[in-house]
This record gives sequence, structure tokens and C-alpha cells, in this order.
Amino acid sequence: MSFNRLWKFYSNAIEQFCKETARNIHEVVNYYALRYQELVVKRNVINDYREVALIAYVFLFDAHYQANGMKVRNLLEKIILNQEEADIVGKRNRLHKIEFSFNGRTLRAWSVQHDNCSEKKELYPTVLEDLFNKRAVFKVKFALLRKNKERLEKL
Repeated sequence: MSFNRLWKFYSNAIEQFCKETARNIHEVVNYYALRYQELVVKRNVINDYREVALIAYVFLFDAHYQANGMKVRNLLEKIILNQEEADIVGKRNRLHKIEFSFNGRTLRAWSVQHDNCSEKKELYPTVLEDLFNKRAVFKVKFALLRKNKERLEKL
């Protein structure tokens, strides 16, 4: 998938979210999940072929938990590295200033906060919330299946 095509899909999703843009983003996610899986198999990290959706789900969910288990509302939406862009984005959104010393220099960045407001959320927190909700549904279904299996084994 070319970068231009990917950028077009992402830009359309930001401008107006509809079924077509959701389908396009889904295509992008599947494409990159497959590329990730091919790379993992090529490097012999995983020697067998596993389901793409499973790896994509685990990859995103692990990214969520490796961020010290932050709740979705606290996940960063975007990092801004220069003052000019921060001034422009700061007019529309609330920014959190990040400042730290590195190699004798003070580095500054800003993160855009969505305040758990669905209109302000972009792709990453939305996908994580959707995955979390799907996971909760699957856990309930698996619990019922486990109970049925145990009941049938007793017969």
C-alpha cells in the first residue's frame, strides 16, 4: 500500500467519518497487520502462520498496557514538537506541555488531549476502546462456553 493512499485514507477519516472511511481504515489496519505478521515470521519470531486479527489485536492491546496501563482517556492523541504548530493546534484543543532536559538541552513537546470527549478522539483511542469492548464481550462468551464444556464433561 503506497504512502499516498494511506495518507488519503487517514485524511478522509479525520475530515468526515463514515462507513466508507471506516472500511478504508480497516483495510489499512489489515494491510499493516499482515505486513507485521510477515516480518515476524520472516525473522523467525513466530514460526507458524497465525491469524492476522489476533496479532493486530495483541499488538495494539499490548501497546496500551505497556503505557503503564493508562486508561484510554489518558492516551496521547498526537505529539507536537514545534512551537508554531502548538500555537495553531492550541487554539482548537487543550494541550499538555511536556518539558525535560536531555544532553544539556531543554526539550519541549505538547500532547493534544481529547478529555474523553468522543468528538475530539481520533483513530488510536477509538480503536483501543472498540477493542476493549469487543474483548469484554468475548470474555463473557468464553465464560459461558467454559461452563458448558465443564457441564458436558461431567455427563
